[in-house]
Amino acid sequence: MNKFCEDRPCSKCGQSDIYTCWAIYDATDPEFRVLRNRGELITGQEIMVRHCRTCTIEWAEEPLDANITPISIEQGLRRTVDPTVRLREEGKDRYRVFVPYIFGDGDHLVIFLKRVDASWIFSDEGHTLMSLGRSFSALQQNRVGRLLTVSKVEDKNGELIFLVTENQFDYALKTLINTITSMECIATL
Repeated sequence: MNKFCEDRPCSKCGQSDIYTCWAIYDATDPEFRVLRNRGELITGQEIMVRHCRTCTIEWAEEPLDANITPISIEQGLRRTVDPTVRLREEGKDRYRVFVPYIFGDGDHLVIFLKRVDASWIFSDEGHTLMSLGRSFSALQQNRVGRLLTVSKVEDKNGELIFLVTENQFDYALKTLINTITSMECIATL
C-alpha cells in the first residue's frame, strides 16, 4: 500500500487518534479489503484512507469529485444556506464567500473557501479575532475554547478553519458562520 499520512481528529468519535493517508487503491492488496468504502473504487485511483485508533474504524473515501466546481458549490450553498451567497475568485483555488451576516458593528463576516491539496476548507483568515479587536477574559477564553471544541472548528494561530468532509459544503459553511457569530456574542458578554 503506497501511503502518505498525516494526523487529524476522527470525524466519527472526535478523538485526535486518527491518521489520514492518501493511497493508490489496489483491489488485489489485502490491506484494502478491510476498508468500508463510500463508493465504487477503481484500481490505480488515489483515495483517502482513514483509521481511528480509538474507535478502530477504518474507511476509504474517494478523492474529491472532479465534477465539483466553484459554480456547483455556489449553487448548492444558495439552495441550502441562503439564496444570496456568492463566491468570488481571489487567487488560485481561493474564493471569497459573501454571506448575508454581519457583526454588531456592521462589518461583514469574512469567509474564504480554499482548496488545500485535495481538500476544501472554509477559513476566516484570522479576520474574526482581529475584528473583535480585544483580548478575551479568562472566562471568555474558556467559553471560546468550549465553543471551538463542540463545533470542531480549528483555531490555527487566530485563523478559524473548518474542513469540508464528504462534500458537505453547506454544513461546513453553516458551522463556521455559527461559530463566528457565537464568538461575537461571547466577546460582548
